[in-house]
Formats: sequence, structure tokens, C-alpha cells
Amino acid sequence: MKLMEDKVVLITGAAPGYIRAYNCVTGKLEWTFHTVPNPGEPGHETWDPEAYKVVGGANNWAGLSIDNKRGMVFLSLGSASYDFWGADRKGDNLYSNCVLALDAATGKHIWHFQTVHHDMWDYDLPAPPALITINNNGKKTDAVAQITKQGFVFVLDRETGKSLFPIEERKVPVSNLPGEHSSPTQPFPLKPKPFARQHITEADLTNFSPEDHEALVKQFRSMRYEGLYTPPDLKGTIQLPGTRGGGEWGGAAYDPATNLLYVKSNDAPDLITITTGTKQPSEMDVQESSSQLTTADRSARPDQYVNSTGYKTWKDPSGNPAITPPWGTLSAINMATGDYAWQIPLGNDSLRQQKGAPETGQEGKAGPVVTAGGLIFISGTEDRKLRALDKATGKLLWQTTLPALANATACTYQVNGKQYVAISVGGTKDNPSGSIMAFAIP
Repeated sequence: MKLMEDKVVLITGAAPGYIRAYNCVTGKLEWTFHTVPNPGEPGHETWDPEAYKVVGGANNWAGLSIDNKRGMVFLSLGSASYDFWGADRKGDNLYSNCVLALDAATGKHIWHFQTVHHDMWDYDLPAPPALITINNNGKKTDAVAQITKQGFVFVLDRETGKSLFPIEERKVPVSNLPGEHSSPTQPFPLKPKPFARQHITEADLTNFSPEDHEALVKQFRSMRYEGLYTPPDLKGTIQLPGTRGGGEWGGAAYDPATNLLYVKSNDAPDLITITTGTKQPSEMDVQESSSQLTTADRSARPDQYVNSTGYKTWKDPSGNPAITPPWGTLSAINMATGDYAWQIPLGNDSLRQQKGAPETGQEGKAGPVVTAGGLIFISGTEDRKLRALDKATGKLLWQTTLPALANATACTYQVNGKQYVAISVGGTKDNPSGSIMAFAIP
């Protein structure tokens, strides 16, 4: 909802995610940056002229990073609302799905890079930009590494926003939905290669039983699927990576001593099921200002297309994953070269692991933390393990089973010369409030 000319204007699905800076001493609002630009502001031309009145989203839900030396703030912005249909927001839609660099003192725009044009897949940026310093043959470059749900890492110069690796604008499938105007191209970084699976075939469907496999094949053949960026469609769409990535909110960890960036990935497709209907404004959508809302303001919104199966992993009728493992990986990427040092499955579904096969990997939201002593700590997988890995090789060095799922990223700290790792663990039936657990490093 947004107040304009003494009148409330309805926002479809979400409020606009404006960025605001407050003085911590006085509480005064210092500046506001409109992530859905108003008329006269740069980026307004990438929307329908009236879109700023009705479109929400483009918010910084994933967090931000500060460069104190440069006085810059870096933000990873979400998609515009509605996530899966954008007929009321024609254009590329700045600053949704952008890495955005602002002057921290004034909120002035310095640069931006858009990772998805006119998002229709909920491929908003899931984690804060990682501020890294790359050492390449003795030359140090301050950069921003942004992971995405699609499985890309965009590596951008911190001062200019210029990519350190080539990026191609490639043609992508076109939407068939009435009123939709999908972007004809999307940006593809040539390095690093994707850390998540972006394409599957019929051969990748699981076969836990003949009946389950047959059901998956039938579903696969009946839906629209043309690889990454297949648009939502009335016949249904397979989406890989799904809405939870690829990359997740746990973010990445960076080791400046080795130039290695560590990223956890989910490899789990979603099904997009498009239905149409009329959405009525709710009491939360509408609040009265000093003037009365008009009849038009109170009327039903026009027909719009919604995804009725969003945010759920595609599974067979028996509840097994639809595609073959790995279902989650941990990657180590050299940011100086863009090449992979290693990639391993992370997590294990022992009930579905084939005899003699590698661990299955599992979905997970937590990210890694890397220590100067050469360790990676990571949790978040459904097997409830907290693991310590060798940062150079990914070899498992230690693990423990937690009392519940831990979706949080671990932290490390030191007291009286001794190092510890702590993690927030979710609740259980016996301990609904959850717990914080700490482990000493020998």
C-alpha cells in the first residue's frame, strides 16, 4: 500500500521495498531510495509509466553489506510482485533482482547490475552480496560476489559494478501467457560455471518404483520445459533450479588466503501450476486515509495468473524426489580464475541412497563458515548433521547429529585463546523453543 495524493493505492501482493537509512542517534530518516523508481528517477523507464503506483516487492529481504572504507552499501534485491506473472509491470523492472551499490551517507545511486530481467520465477537474490578481495598474481581487486537461486555467481568490481568475467545476454524462451511480456534475453556469466543443475532430461527422473517413474515421465512430457528460464505456462512448467535455489539465504563464505568461495546449493525442481482468478483486496490490503477510497479502489482486481503450487519441490506420488541425486552440493570456487577447486554432495538421505552409491546430498538453507585454521562448518541438511570439512579438499573431518534441523549458518568466536563454533538449532516436540549449541575446536 502507498499513499499518493491523499488517496490509498493498492499494491498487488506486496508493499514496495524502498531502502531507508536512519540516524541511530536521533532516529531521523536520512534518505530513501525507491527500488521501484518514481517518475523522473533513473530506472522509471524500465516499467510501465504507472507501475510505481501498483507494483510492490523489489525489497532487500536477503540483507546488505557495508564497505566502511568506501562509504558504500551493497544490497541484493528481490523480485517485483507478483512473482510469477508481470503483465502489470512490463519492462526489465529496475531495481528488482539487482545488486545495488549506494552511497551510504546519501543514498545516491552509484551502480547496479540486474541478474534477472522482468522476473517471473521468484529468482530474487537470496543472500547478501559477499565483499571479497581477490589476489590474482599479486594484484588485489576488491569485488562483490553475488550468488543466485539460478546457481550463478556474478563477480563485480566493487567500485564500478563491472563484471570481472564475461557475461552474455542469451535468448530465452518466450512467455505464452496473455498480457505477459517476458524479456527476450537474460544474463549468463561465462565464469564461474553454474554451481547448481540448470537442466534435466527424462533420463534424470528417479525410478523408486515402476509406478512412480511412469507418473514422473507422464508429468514431464505433459508440462512445458525448455531449460532455464522456461516461463510459467497454462500447461504447467518445470522449474530448475526451483524457487529455493540453487543458492539460498545462508549465503557464501570466502577465504582470502586461497581466493576460494564456498557455496551450498539445492538441486530440487519446482512445478509451476498457473491458474486464473479474481483477487479481492483484503483488510490488510486496504486502509483508509483521511479521504474515502473510491468505488474503483474497492473493486475486485482484474483477472490475474497465479502459481498454485509455488515453493514446493517436485516429487513422485510416493513422496520421493523427482530427479536423481545429488540433491544438494557444496562447491569451492576460485574467484581469481572462476574455476572449481572441488564440489561434493552435502547431506545424505540414507533411506534413498543406492547401495554403493555416493551420498545423496540434501536440500538445505544454511550456508558455510570458513576459518583461518582451514575448516568449513556447515549444517542445514535434513540429516541434522553439523559438519567440519577440510577447506582445501572438502574432506569430512568431523560431524555430529544435532537434536533438530539447524537452518542457521554457524558462527565462530574465541574466548581466552580458545576457539568455538556456535549454531542456533530449531525446536522439537520436547524443546519447542529450540537451542543454541556451542562446540570447542581442539
